[in-house]
Amino acid sequence: MNKISVKFLFPLVALIMLVVVLDRKVYMVPPLGTFLNPFIGAVQNEQTSNSNKDISIKVSQKTEIIFDDRAVPHIFAANQKDMFFAQGYVCASDRLWQMDFLSYVSAGRMCEILGKEFFVHDRKTRRDGILTSAINTLKHIEKDQETKRALDSYTAGVNAWINSLSYADLPIEYKLMDYSPEPWTNLKSVLIMKYMSANLSGFEEDVSASYLQMILGSKEYNKLFPDYYLKKTKEKFAIQRIFDSLPENEYIDYSFLASASQISSSAYNPNLGSNSWAVGPKKSKSGFAMLCNDPHLNLSFPAVWYELQLKSNEQNVYGYSIPGVPGVVIGFNEKISWGLTNGSDDVRDYYKLEVKDNYSYYKYDGKWVKTDSVVEEIKIRGDKPFLDTVYYTKHGPIPSDFREGEPELEGYALNWTLQDPSNEILALIKLNKATKYTQFKSAIQYYKCPSQNFTYADVEGNISIHHQGKILAKKWKNQGKFVMDGTRSDQFSTAVLDKLPYSYNPDQGYVFSANNNPYKISNSPLIYGHYLELRANKIDSYLSAKEKLSVEDMKSMQLDNTNSLAELAIPVLLKRMPSGKNKYLKEFSLWNCKYDKDSNLAPLFELWWTKIKNNTWDELLRYKMTKLVPDDLVLLDMISNDPNNKYFDLLSTEKTETASDIIAISFNQMLNDTTKRSNWGNTNKIDIMHLSNIEYFSKKGLPQGGHPQALNAISKRWGPSLRMIVEMKKRPKGYAVYAGGQSGNPSSDEYDHFVDTWRNGQYYELKFFGNLIEGNAEAKYKWSLK
Repeated sequence: MNKISVKFLFPLVALIMLVVVLDRKVYMVPPLGTFLNPFIGAVQNEQTSNSNKDISIKVSQKTEIIFDDRAVPHIFAANQKDMFFAQGYVCASDRLWQMDFLSYVSAGRMCEILGKEFFVHDRKTRRDGILTSAINTLKHIEKDQETKRALDSYTAGVNAWINSLSYADLPIEYKLMDYSPEPWTNLKSVLIMKYMSANLSGFEEDVSASYLQMILGSKEYNKLFPDYYLKKTKEKFAIQRIFDSLPENEYIDYSFLASASQISSSAYNPNLGSNSWAVGPKKSKSGFAMLCNDPHLNLSFPAVWYELQLKSNEQNVYGYSIPGVPGVVIGFNEKISWGLTNGSDDVRDYYKLEVKDNYSYYKYDGKWVKTDSVVEEIKIRGDKPFLDTVYYTKHGPIPSDFREGEPELEGYALNWTLQDPSNEILALIKLNKATKYTQFKSAIQYYKCPSQNFTYADVEGNISIHHQGKILAKKWKNQGKFVMDGTRSDQFSTAVLDKLPYSYNPDQGYVFSANNNPYKISNSPLIYGHYLELRANKIDSYLSAKEKLSVEDMKSMQLDNTNSLAELAIPVLLKRMPSGKNKYLKEFSLWNCKYDKDSNLAPLFELWWTKIKNNTWDELLRYKMTKLVPDDLVLLDMISNDPNNKYFDLLSTEKTETASDIIAISFNQMLNDTTKRSNWGNTNKIDIMHLSNIEYFSKKGLPQGGHPQALNAISKRWGPSLRMIVEMKKRPKGYAVYAGGQSGNPSSDEYDHFVDTWRNGQYYELKFFGNLIEGNAEAKYKWSLK
């Protein structure tokens, strides 16, 4: 990491000036005189204060913040109000710019600080209804006094820190971008929650799927894009289709869909997910339940997570918070522990509208209904504000209309559970205080968006997993998988499922989730989602194979680099390969399928499988208006069980190819494209980027093992952002590490303190103090608020 120093300043200034000359789109120039002033400018950000402080501030009773040897704050307060105040204060001291910046991003206010180049982002965010939703959500949640007290206290703490700052104290990003933090508000905390929800639920393929279904026909489409789960069988690989048949969507035709010639690619990464599992006492070597969680999110500086302990007269909780939001999101207290994985349900649906009079009216059940509208003022730095009218229907906002936007979505309404008011913050508050399973169940009922899988373990040895969220009941199979007809009420769902899948103390002695399909039985609710089966299957195999499991076993699982797809695919591919001698075939037959940094076979298999996919789906890849191809397990199932399928026939040849031909052709193409053997670490280099994309504040090109289909699901810019293991002893014992550091200051040693530990697969033993005396005994320094 390049720490800020005097030697750093001059090349940085030269870089800024060069950027301004060559590309004004990146950042505005700071006032260089002030920026370089040795008394108040960037040099002051070299100064980090890790010392004892007595702080006169507005708390009702003395509150102590103990910092341990990793700069993790442990807050000891007499009551909840002071505790949340201290959380806001200390989090702002480490992560103010991150919190503030993300509130601008989620509100669609980037133009205010970075200029008109971010206008498209801001307009899209407003038209998706995120700011309006946050405003409505705040009105909803502030009706609950417990939530309002927590938010008010947290906001007061953040503002106490902001008010203590001079220009010299501002984080370096404010100085580089030449703006100042505005007062924190409760709305900003809600916007942060909406930002996280949008990241985890902002993926849909409705338009692309509709085009492809129209081209192929429903019967053919359903064969290639089934709802399924992975069958357990020792005989051969197979997937189990959940629905044998699906209805025709008779309303979808060329006249129904927009006339765009090409569909834009989604920026969302559908592999964003997580692993989590819990093991009961009968499967644990120690006799205590264990919980493990590693959420797969974007890797960034400052990190997604902020580690801390929150103790008051009502709770004692340790874990990981989201900067800008009160409470702990993932963690444990003295009685229970919990983890999260993304629910992966499809919670975004598009409705095609029939409109008139410049979107003043839309047709619904044969009648013209007046649209609602909100005028959004988009302020633009260095330019006049832009007033954008966003139209709303009963289905939701209209993101693109006759003026501007994405042409393929013109006249569509977006229905998204994120737009509905809900109180996830109350879920966290109650979860942090819960001491038994019934209280845990009660707490998570407030968690609506995005849908999540909550994994649970407690000191009594109970384990559970709950699929939780606001899921609309479907009227027919696969409703929401395609664009729906917004003119018809029979296409619109309002009823919410009141019973979602869960498991409590199952006979097998463990529960797990890895974004897999929880709806596996014939009478399951009719739900569509972007479910992933391979990691879940691997977890199940690991946990069932060992009679007793230890903390070290849990670590080994989280760090496992086995590509589960390769593990299933290689025996199938080798069986279908024509006979012949090749050293790689022999090596593949003996390979353990681990994508370790030094593996020479991992990049070869990756290339081989990519060639197989491209050669098989050449018929689908030729369509410009859709970019969908079936997923890897559907293709592997076809190779294994339907090797003469028509899709194996290459368009570019006169011969009729089979699966064996495609596998052999792809193998030879792989050999031709491989000039020399390289290891996986040289291929799989990760970037942990600063939120502003300033390279000086980032770590790039880090060779790393892992793969999206491995439990250690690492890719270029995302992966297990946090690894946590908790053994539920009488005093729960935690082990964890996250990809970052506590401080948001690039000049601080705490900025990237944990990165090498995380990369090397090591863990820290968490210091969960029972009282202030224990905390004082291990304090590196402390702050006293009074």
